[in-house]
Formats: sequence, structure tokens, C-alpha cells
Amino acid sequence: MKIATPVSHLFRDPAVAKKIVKHSDCVEARPYSLDLNLANQELFHCDHIQPIHTMSEDDFEYIRTEVEKLTDLKLISFHCAVSCDRPILKDGMFFKGGHDYSIEEMKKNMSRNISKIKKIVGPNVKVAIENNNYYPTDAYNHITNAKFISDIIYENDIYFLFDNGHALVTCYNKKIDYEEYKNNLPMDKLIQIQFCKPSYNGHLAKDAHELPTEEILEEVVALAKKYKCEFLTLEYYKDVEKLVDTLEKLKGKVR
Repeated sequence: MKIATPVSHLFRDPAVAKKIVKHSDCVEARPYSLDLNLANQELFHCDHIQPIHTMSEDDFEYIRTEVEKLTDLKLISFHCAVSCDRPILKDGMFFKGGHDYSIEEMKKNMSRNISKIKKIVGPNVKVAIENNNYYPTDAYNHITNAKFISDIIYENDIYFLFDNGHALVTCYNKKIDYEEYKNNLPMDKLIQIQFCKPSYNGHLAKDAHELPTEEILEEVVALAKKYKCEFLTLEYYKDVEKLVDTLEKLKGKVR
């Protein structure tokens, strides 16, 4: 099990980047960070491309070009974020815009796109899909349903990136039981956990990327050990010292 810290705006300061890397086993590249030439970029979170949507040849070429830069790459992951192709962002939530995909369309897109992505990245790089959070708009139709997430992962023989913050937000906003929801996700295909603490504002939870509580740390470590998860990723970007302290605490729990 490795601690894989995302490259963020904090890495703009070389001294800070060095400090964060020192307390991580590897780093997770993001589209805006691929030219930093960091060592041990074992993960690439391609968060602006959704295989459940129609993908263009430019999308595939982008993946091909960027993957060639990552000589240490072991895992590439994608979002399952919204069910429409031109969502409108407002107040931190997406609203429906453009074409609204059906479940059948998203599954067909997924099959076609993942097949091409596997050929691009090769047999030594694993492919994963991340669960998104649910907000009460039509942009999130189907995509947070545990069965839909399980279907697209099992049917395409890929891996699951579990985002605990997204799951907590989904359950709060849908008013469903978190443990039951989590148990219906494809945990036997778990390869990475991203985690943080959401915010709760009365009737609505949001993915605020707050520092995780001790309870959240214990939960994700137990989950990772149970399912032999390969990567743990703390998604917190607000305070370097708190980030480093939590990475050290996390390291003590997994070693």
C-alpha cells in the first residue's frame, strides 16, 4: 500500500513540493502538472475526460501524448462525473446542459472508450473509474448509483477508485445509508482510495476537501487493508503543515 499525494497548486513552490514528496511514497499527476518532471509519478488522474461520454480522437491523442511522459505510470483514472455532455457549473454544482445520456448510451461509450484506452496505456498500466458525488440536479442522473458504477467496472474489467468524500456527500444528499451504499460498490475491484472531509450545510453536503477526521482516517485505512488497496490519496490542499502532519499520521497507520 502506497501513499500517493496529488500534485496541486502547492507544488508551485519547489521547497514545498520537495517537502510533500518526502512524506509520500509516490505522487498522482493531474493534467496541469505533467510538465513538472517529478519523480515517482505512478498515478495519473485524468479528471477532465469521462469514458462514459463520447470521446473524440483528440481525447485519445491527449491521453497517448501525456502517458508517454510518465515513465513510472502504474494507474490511470477517470471520472464518472455527470450524465450530460455540456454541464453548466453554478455554485459548485453541475446542472444539465447539452445531450443527456441514457444508461445504455453511457455503457456503450464506456465499452468503446475503455477498449481504446487500454490499447493506448498498454498491459502494465491499470485503468480505474472514480465515483462522483451526488447533488440534487439532473446532471447527476444515474452516475452515482452503486449498480451503475459496478456494472461499468465489471463489464469492462477495470478497477475502482473509491472517493470516500464523494460517497459521503452522495449519501447525505440522497438521504441513504452510507454503509449500505459503500457495500454495494465494487470494492473487490478497489485499487485506490481518495479521501477528505466534506462540509455539511443544513440540507446539503459538499465536497469541500477539508482535513479528514481521525474517524475518516481509521475508516479508509481499514478499508484499504481489507481489500488490499494499492494506493491511498489524501485530497487536502489548504495548509502545507497540516497536510504533511496528516501524511505522517497516515504513514504510521499503514506501515
